[in-house]
Parts: sequence; C-alpha cells; structure tokens
Amino acid sequence: MFYFFPILISAISLWMAHDLRRRYPQRYLSFHFYYLLFFQINNLVVRPVHALIMNMLGLDSSMLPTLNVLVLIFIAFPLFTLALYWLMRFAAALVDIALGSRFNRWFWLIQVGLYLLIITLFFGSWSLYHRPILPLVMDVLDVLSIFVLTSIHLWVIVKSSRIEAPRQRLGIRRFAIIYLVCFLLFNLFGFSLEMPRITFLLGFIYVLPPLFYLRHHHHQSLRQGAPIEAKATILQELFLRSSITEREEQVIERVVAGKSNAQIADELFISLPTVKNHMGSIFRKLEVGSRMQLAHLIRNSSTTRDNPS
Repeated sequence: MFYFFPILISAISLWMAHDLRRRYPQRYLSFHFYYLLFFQINNLVVRPVHALIMNMLGLDSSMLPTLNVLVLIFIAFPLFTLALYWLMRFAAALVDIALGSRFNRWFWLIQVGLYLLIITLFFGSWSLYHRPILPLVMDVLDVLSIFVLTSIHLWVIVKSSRIEAPRQRLGIRRFAIIYLVCFLLFNLFGFSLEMPRITFLLGFIYVLPPLFYLRHHHHQSLRQGAPIEAKATILQELFLRSSITEREEQVIERVVAGKSNAQIADELFISLPTVKNHMGSIFRKLEVGSRMQLAHLIRNSSTTRDNPS
C-alpha cells in the first residue's frame, strides 16, 4: 500500500512533463521529460528491488551491504547516469546552448570509466562479504552526485543572463532557483530524518514544485502573448513532428547557410560519410529531394505563429 503514493506522484509528474512537451514543442521540454522518466524509474525500482531479492533468495540482513552495492552497480548507477545525461541536455537547451558530439563523447567516457572503477573495486581483491572500502566509495558517489546536480542548477541560474527576452530570462532563473532550493532542502532534511519511508517519499515530491512552476510559466506566457519559448515556431513543430535529431538540426542549419558536406564535416567534427548519412535521413524525414528544396522548406517554415495552439 505504501508504494501506491510514490507511484501516484511519479505518474503525476510524468504526465505533467509529457503534457508540457505536447503543448509546447520545445526540445528542452522533451529533455526534461526524459530526465524525469529515468529519475522516477530509478527511485521506484531501487528500493523495492532490495526487498524483492532478499525475499526471493531468502537472504538475511548480513547480506544487505553486498546487495546494496550490487543494486548500485547494475541498476542505480546506469539509471542515474541516463537521468544525469538528460538533465544536462535539458539545462543546456534551457539557456539555448547546444551540446555537440564532443560533450557526448566526454560524458560517456567519464561515466564508463567511473562504472569500470566501481566494478573493479567490487570484484577486485576484497572478499565477497567484507569490503571496507566500498561503503566509502558509495558515500563519495552520493556527495559527488549532490555536488554535480547543485552545480547544474547554479550553472543555469548564471547562464540565464544570456537570454535576451526579460520575461524568459526571469522565468528560467526562477525555475532553476526553485529546483535548487527543493533539491537542497531534500538533501539537508530528508536524510536527517530517521524515517526511511518519509525520506523515500520526499525523493519523489521535491521535483513537483519546479514542475508546477514550469507549467505555470508556459501557460502564463501563452495567455499574455509573450514572444518567448511558449510560442513555438512552425519550424520547431516541423522538426519535432518529423523526428529530426539535434545533430540533424545542426546539419540543416549549415545546409541553409550554403555550406558543403565537407565544410559541415569540418565544423561538426564528424566524417564526410556521416554527413551524407545525415543528409539522406533528413531528406527522407522531411520528404525533400535536394538541398535546394530543403533550404526552401526551412526558410518558409521559419516564421512564428501568431496564435499557437
């Protein structure tokens, strides 16, 4: 019965995030939905898995430390990594900063290295039931995750100053501050409570206030007719409807600017065959047969709607 409340809160937050990305076809709202999806799955799965495995295998409490590490390695860490990836993509898109292939390479390289380090510590020279260093490693990872997530929110607050529209800049800054305050309050007070179930529940609740504000901000901006992110352009809707990826968007931008495939490859640090593959995918998705048709389509779709729905 207890797990009904976390599942309900997760369903509400995911529905709200999905509804936002459906109403306002902005790429950062899709990134935010993916972040919440993996974040909530991680929260929902990790705790019940402990009890399920112990009951199925008939393990006693002495095996709990080892089980904690196994769940960390094979469930919690991969899910957290995916949530962190989409959170960083969301934060960058929120302040209109594009993260290219270099970010992807470094992010996954660091995550794979960290993952291999944890596995090495677990399956290394320590005996199966006695690993004095692993609790320390887990504590370090907890502190590191708090530091990284706090830094992301602070980064958004600082970078919001680059947004030209005052209303949009203020909205992004308020959203990031609300997210940061809720996150810090959860970590300061949630884990100080000697009530694991309450702490577990708070892990789902603290994402709701910033989500409510994000929803309110978009609805308010639409009602007031503000020329900010709530008013989607026809071009953005076209990209979302056609499943154009961020990399393909970058290629399209350069095609419209008159760049050759070789120039695009140099600017995006990708190979020429990769550019050709992207071009073929773009032509197929947008149903055009040439670069000239593509440029014509993009230029005709770059106007903003007066009354977005």
